[in-house]
Amino acid sequence: MIVAITGGRGFIGSCLVEKHLNQDDEVRVLSRKRISQKNRAQIFIGDLANKDSDFTDFVDGVDVLYNCAGEYKNESLMHELHIDGTQSLINSSKGRIGRWIQLSSVGVYGPCRKGIITEKLKKILMENMKKLMLKLRKL
Repeated sequence: MIVAITGGRGFIGSCLVEKHLNQDDEVRVLSRKRISQKNRAQIFIGDLANKDSDFTDFVDGVDVLYNCAGEYKNESLMHELHIDGTQSLINSSKGRIGRWIQLSSVGVYGPCRKGIITEKLKKILMENMKKLMLKLRKL
């Protein structure tokens, strides 16, 4: 199986990379920067936040694409990455992939940067997730 993973250096993405490599799948990782090769995953250089990027080579013939890319520190980049970048990836993926799996993680909690995230923040989580999902559905 051929698997493509955006955000493959992050918390969830790196676990997916290892899981699929351990299953002897062909793994492609999209990275903004050249990284030292620690495993046999293929590294593709590209930036989802760059509207001029072409991801055709990255997605061509992929059975499963995991979109795990996320920005949670720099709010000014969030829309470019999560919305515009996802749209660019969708455009490049049409007719080239079998399945798309959209993932998100702690970034949906919003600006909480201190303390422990608990159920008390459910309202913030739900509002931020709802906004993100409405934008992604329009894509």
